[in-house]
Amino acid sequence: MTDYRNATLNQKSDAWFTPENGETIRTEIAVIGGGASGCMAAIGAAESGASVVVFDKNDRPARKICATGNGRCNLVNLYQNEKCWYTSSGVSVRERLASFSERDLLAFFEERGIWFHDRQGYVYPGTDQASVIADLLIREMNRLQVGVFSGTRVTGIEKDPSGAFRITVESVGGSDPGKEKNNRNRRKKEDPHKFDRNRYDRNRYARNRYDRDRNLKTESVQEIPEHRICIADRVILCTGGLAGPVFGCGGDGYALAESLGHSLVPTVPALTPLICPEKALKMAAGVRCPAAITLICDGEETGAEQGELQITETAVSGIPVFQLSRLAGYALREGREVRVRADFLPGMPEEEWQKHVDLRLRDDRNQTLEQLFMGLVHPKLLRFILNRLELVSEQKRAGVKTEQIRQVLQLMRGLDFEITDLAGYEKAQVTAGGIPLTETDPDTMESLACPGLYLAGELLDADGICGGYNLQWAMTGGLLAGRAAAGK
Repeated sequence: MTDYRNATLNQKSDAWFTPENGETIRTEIAVIGGGASGCMAAIGAAESGASVVVFDKNDRPARKICATGNGRCNLVNLYQNEKCWYTSSGVSVRERLASFSERDLLAFFEERGIWFHDRQGYVYPGTDQASVIADLLIREMNRLQVGVFSGTRVTGIEKDPSGAFRITVESVGGSDPGKEKNNRNRRKKEDPHKFDRNRYDRNRYARNRYDRDRNLKTESVQEIPEHRICIADRVILCTGGLAGPVFGCGGDGYALAESLGHSLVPTVPALTPLICPEKALKMAAGVRCPAAITLICDGEETGAEQGELQITETAVSGIPVFQLSRLAGYALREGREVRVRADFLPGMPEEEWQKHVDLRLRDDRNQTLEQLFMGLVHPKLLRFILNRLELVSEQKRAGVKTEQIRQVLQLMRGLDFEITDLAGYEKAQVTAGGIPLTETDPDTMESLACPGLYLAGELLDADGICGGYNLQWAMTGGLLAGRAAAGK
């Protein structure tokens, strides 16, 4: 058995270090998952002097980070409040972050050359590129000689009587786990001689990027044979949840944690659109407008948010909907009736609104309904509202009862959408639920069920609202776990 406590890059091939076939990997700390929390855990442990290896399903670490913030990476938010996070564990998520605050996290990256700017408290890299954060994490792991095994899946973890962990690893080919099958099918159909501008541009960008920094190349990663074994003194689980299966997030970490003595809070997609079965919704598809959204479960108001509402052919979406999706998901899971109510004129004072009501009730009766309600809501949204009352925008005011006009105006201030499902983990930004926080040490992230095991990131039962809170939770938790594991 070879000891890889001094794992480094294979400089000849510029690939991440990989042991010879047939050898068992030996390390002090094994990090399972190479996302935001996994990279930070590896860096925290390696900076503290430990030998570290990382197992990641993707072809390179930190891939999911590149998609955060619409590719701009909203790293943290300067507004911090306990209400910015959810958990079913009955503990304070904010207190868990107190020893390494949002300012500390920013300083971590600033000390390594990244500058930031904020938009009303939402903090982004100065370049507005998430890739600079991902690349910096990879550079740091390279500098600290962290061994990274891309394209690998951990299938089992056992703890032997000596306290060491025996980790079973198999290869997934270093490809994108979420697209591997689709890519194979696509390749069968594509004409290999046809010029593909998009593919050419992607490949050219990739070549240029890797040429700028050869240390980031992972193209020649060797595949680990099936059932390779890793022996580690300590393990940090950073596998993420179920959100973003295209990035290899399949909930593997839940089963691994349960096998080591943990329980699981049921999971639902969070920060995701809400599915509305109403066929007429397509009439309003494409509408983006300000709205105050109220979540109603079994007739009871359970949450309220305000912001830009987006309507598609099958769902309601946008940040205020995302913020309520976790609550809607658990309500649907319990079999409750779920609706969202939208006020499309949330900023209008009651006195001004009454003036508009009086104006529409006495206005020219020769106008069409579209003309009568002009200027209040988006025309497509108006047609959808009128359809609810079996009216059409081309109708003349003279042929419509005054009570119907009042009903149209009322629906502008309170239109209900039936919700039957969530858009799913494919479109979710984060997973709600997971391993209970009460099963980990609040200061070190170490498992209380299995000493030597640490857990961080989305795997745990803590999820934030939109605005950088989930990335902060993942990175801070990973760093704290890495430092604690190395110091044990």
